[in-house]
Amino acid sequence: MLTALISWPYELNVINMNQFAHNRDYGLLIMRVIIGAVFFVHGYQHLFSARAGSLMFFSHIGFGAFWLYLVGAVELLGGLSLIFGYASKVFAGLLAIVALVAAIKTGTGHGFAGYEYLFVLFGVSFGLALIGPGKYSLGASCGCPVKKGACAACNEKGAGEAHK
Repeated sequence: MLTALISWPYELNVINMNQFAHNRDYGLLIMRVIIGAVFFVHGYQHLFSARAGSLMFFSHIGFGAFWLYLVGAVELLGGLSLIFGYASKVFAGLLAIVALVAAIKTGTGHGFAGYEYLFVLFGVSFGLALIGPGKYSLGASCGCPVKKGACAACNEKGAGEAHK
């Protein structure tokens, strides 16, 4: 039994670990799904489960109901966009703006602890907006919206290479 446990990782040939460890597309997939899930849940809370508390909080920081619904919709739809990798550059950019404004408006008074989470959300979202979703996505690998199987920005098949 002990020999089987010790030799188990060496017998695992299902995943080529060298390829896995040096593949940015796996990294992008993991980042997209995790950050997308965080934004999706946060947007869901704003719009459905904690609307009254969110409205009170938004009013407290100087934003009204319109901004609550707009931010909630961007977080909800943007989270789904990141999870599935469709139009993710656009939504990642919008989510980066949401995270940066949230850091500026709500992070003060708590030192760095008030900013760090929002800066991580901003940094990862902004990075995904620049890089795109990678090849494990429903959209073009460049992250632009897909139109008839091609990147809508340059109207070419395989345009992801042009955006790198």
